[in-house]
Amino acid sequence: MCILFVKETGAPLPKDEYLINSFVKNPDGAGYAFVREGKIHIRKGFQSAHALIKDLRAHFPEDAPGIIHFRLATHGPRDKVNAHPFPLSRHKPTFRITRGAVNVPVLAHNGVFSLSPPKGMSDTAYVAWTLAPFRNKLRSRDYARMLNVMFAGNKVAILFPDGEIWMWGTFSSVEGTEGLWASNESYKSLYQYARYRRAGYTAGYYGGAYYDHEEYAVVETPTTSKQGKLCENCEFVLPDVKYRPRYGLYMCDHCYDIHIRGKRQTSFYCEFCGKDLTEEDGEDNPLLGEERICKRCADLFLAS
Repeated sequence: MCILFVKETGAPLPKDEYLINSFVKNPDGAGYAFVREGKIHIRKGFQSAHALIKDLRAHFPEDAPGIIHFRLATHGPRDKVNAHPFPLSRHKPTFRITRGAVNVPVLAHNGVFSLSPPKGMSDTAYVAWTLAPFRNKLRSRDYARMLNVMFAGNKVAILFPDGEIWMWGTFSSVEGTEGLWASNESYKSLYQYARYRRAGYTAGYYGGAYYDHEEYAVVETPTTSKQGKLCENCEFVLPDVKYRPRYGLYMCDHCYDIHIRGKRQTSFYCEFCGKDLTEEDGEDNPLLGEERICKRCADLFLAS
């Protein structure tokens, strides 16, 4: 899904709670950029919410405009370079920068572009690379029209060195703030999936919480029980859940191993734990097809 925050000049940063929720649901790298003295400062590739929050508080000026992004990977490696935002530059050291200042616009994105990027690049990185030669023309009428077509169905923000921010798609104002915008409302809740055993599995997402379609009752997952603790990645309560300092999350051994391996081999993966789906996951798995879910998570879901 990803989530993208846009901060106008003078607007507050998101609450720590919102930043943690956003990272838990989009754990494949976080990053941000802000404008200061005519340059855009980029800091990205954070692998834990706590590391991001500490860095934000230390470096992001309160009155500066900027963007903050949390990535859920669909294309490309889960590495620092493929974290958002991306400089619109064909100069490779500038394009691949993870800490530093640039004098070109930067782009961040919530959604999936329908394209096949080169090996080693995400879909958003490839779009930024493609737009780089035209970066000085993007605010002209003709190029703005082109971007409207190119970005259709996605949510995109481009931050310019003069502090102007252009946004495409629907962004909503973060509650209780003025000038802080979010590309979706998933930051409001830590609960990513409803664990509800019912014919048809009719639980669905609406308005920042998961509801059962038949009863319209909020379904939440307890964080602790006699069976163990809640894994903040797959959101099952398991006995092997431990705090993982590298990611700043409580995770089970299964999810931790997936994150340590890092790189997804395909774009077809379990939406619960993030594991690449294989032929073995299709054996005796009644949920595969209705859900993108591996055999291990399907068994846990049906047993819950």
